[in-house]
Amino acid sequence: MGAEARVRNVTLREDLAQRLDAVLEPSGRSTAAAIEEAIELYVRDREHELALIDEAIASLAEGKAHSAESIFAWMDSWGTADELPPPEPDVDLDGR
Repeated sequence: MGAEARVRNVTLREDLAQRLDAVLEPSGRSTAAAIEEAIELYVRDREHELALIDEAIASLAEGKAHSAESIFAWMDSWGTADELPPPEPDVDLDGR
């Protein structure tokens, strides 16, 4: 059996409610299902962001950081065919 559910009331702006209705109509999906999916995606993304922040704080506590050059090179590659992975820390704060 699925997880226990909790009722929440959600108020949407009228324009957003109309847009939601328009995209749901062809599929026959319910508003509740779409809102639950949207919240699931939001929570997943936010949990991931928070985990990355925790990793960055831990890295700083260990004296490791990223140079501006490595961050900018990574950011400059976003959306290109040669997109780089996130850089590893390349600055040792303890050895300044």
